[in-house]
Amino acid sequence: MSQYGDLWEAIRKNREGIYIFLLYNKGYMNTEKGRLVFSCDKKGLVLLEDTVRSYCKTLDFGQDLRAMIIGSVLEACEELIRISEEKGRVKDFEVSLDYKDKAIKIQIIYDGKIPFDPQDLEAYKGPLFQEDMEDLSLEALWLHLIKKRMDICVFRVAGAKKILEMVKYQRAKGQEKQAWIMGITPLLRDDLQLDIKYDKHKKVENAVLSDEKTGNVLKLDASGVFIIQKMDGKHTFNDIYFEHIDKLGLISPEQLQLIYEKLLESKMIETRKRKRKENIFKRILKNLISPDFSIPYANEVVSFVYKRFKFLFNPWGVGVLVLIGVSGFWPFIQNEARFRVVLNQWGRIFTEYPIAILYIYVIMLGTVVLHELAHGLTCKHYDGRVDKMGIMFYLAMFIFYCDTTSSWNFKKKSEKVMVSLGGPIISFAILGVICWVFGLMAGTNVFLETVLVTLIILEAFGLVMNFNPFIRMDAYYMLMDYLEFPNLRARSFDYLEEQFLRLFGIKPRKETLKSTKRDKIIFWIYGILGALVSLFFVVWPLYRYGRILIYSENLSGMAIFGMVMIALILINLSRQTFSKVKAVRYREYKL
Repeated sequence: MSQYGDLWEAIRKNREGIYIFLLYNKGYMNTEKGRLVFSCDKKGLVLLEDTVRSYCKTLDFGQDLRAMIIGSVLEACEELIRISEEKGRVKDFEVSLDYKDKAIKIQIIYDGKIPFDPQDLEAYKGPLFQEDMEDLSLEALWLHLIKKRMDICVFRVAGAKKILEMVKYQRAKGQEKQAWIMGITPLLRDDLQLDIKYDKHKKVENAVLSDEKTGNVLKLDASGVFIIQKMDGKHTFNDIYFEHIDKLGLISPEQLQLIYEKLLESKMIETRKRKRKENIFKRILKNLISPDFSIPYANEVVSFVYKRFKFLFNPWGVGVLVLIGVSGFWPFIQNEARFRVVLNQWGRIFTEYPIAILYIYVIMLGTVVLHELAHGLTCKHYDGRVDKMGIMFYLAMFIFYCDTTSSWNFKKKSEKVMVSLGGPIISFAILGVICWVFGLMAGTNVFLETVLVTLIILEAFGLVMNFNPFIRMDAYYMLMDYLEFPNLRARSFDYLEEQFLRLFGIKPRKETLKSTKRDKIIFWIYGILGALVSLFFVVWPLYRYGRILIYSENLSGMAIFGMVMIALILINLSRQTFSKVKAVRYREYKL
């Protein structure tokens, strides 16, 4: 342990009133952590300064970098001690030291009741002229100095604790003032999908980077495409910077930083080498439980089908499909009485003919395939790509999927809306056909009538849900495309949640505060209506099954099923409530 001589010497000389915990992992510097607990007074600051200096020196951080780190730590701790003494909440605080990815990360961890909240401070910019000195905010000066010295500053609320985190990346001598982003060697996850749109000169126009696992999507211009294509774990941002200047023109380090932070936020960056050996079992288990059968050459298959049904993708073709759907109301109305008779005999018929369930299952699978294929064909009609298409098994159901991510590249929002609308139009036409078949078969065969009645109900229910903009189905994406407002549901609910939490003194994140007036109006309207609709879909089933349980003399199979569904709903609500409470107690603010 001789290599840590300076560090241990500093600790040995300053034991009084201080508890020291040093954690070493296999003796490697890149995994070394140090954690110190201080009394909330200025006596321990001398030890803190010596320890941080020795720690930085051992890790070969230059003198200028050490001065920046030490100055930042002392500024923060002095302010913490001042506020603690001023508010009469003098308690011990911790300082955590960590070195990873060529950066020192320092965390100041303290009691959550101490009103030391950097995110509450107003943004402060240094005075430009002497007369601006009067407007100097002394309360925010310490934070301004830290932000100037350190590369990343984050404030967290972690349960009963608060954490101020500061990160400083290593630089070579003479490059201390270089942007921190330049020394990073980024590695993009290899399972992401990049869909590039080229202009007539075969130059990159724009692109969409999507993550199938999380559903996150990022739109990129030609510059962004060039940058992420160089994120191979071999090129530093400094390399990318100069290559970009050479091939596309000048770019600022701040632009590189913005792209990198967006990728980090979307969890698209490989933060470390994934432990593939540990994940093999999980991947095998997932494939057994939820197998995914992708169609090879999906784009070519969709192109082949599109060429043969291209005639449908014009006003006349769409009009015919809609007319077929509308016309289905006529035979349905004419045979409504027979529909009710069959519906009342549902239980008996399914008991006598259980094979009917298989018929319904297969036909519904076929309708879903046509629905999703319609999305892909519409995307192809507007010169989009369908890179992935297939069938997966999920929760005892076969689910057909068609990736139309490339539609995000469309310039006209009407084209984006039509991609989402293509599926419901086909489903509406299918419903019309089923209604006509039911009209022709009415009164002839009870078995087929039951199958058709069930299909009508399922298709109609599917259409209603697809045109509900408050759940993540086709109408929701149509609304997003029309408003040009990504992640509408999540952002609206997050905004309302933060407005509610303000009543309890919890301030919203700065990202929300930056929202425009239009954004906030959309948040309020969609959030309130979405919450009411979601509440209805919870309360109504509970009410209906509650009546069954109360007024039924014998617990039927339907009542037992209802009890199971209620239990699942309550479990899901409890899980969501727990996650919301946890999110309140564990928050993060980038300073």
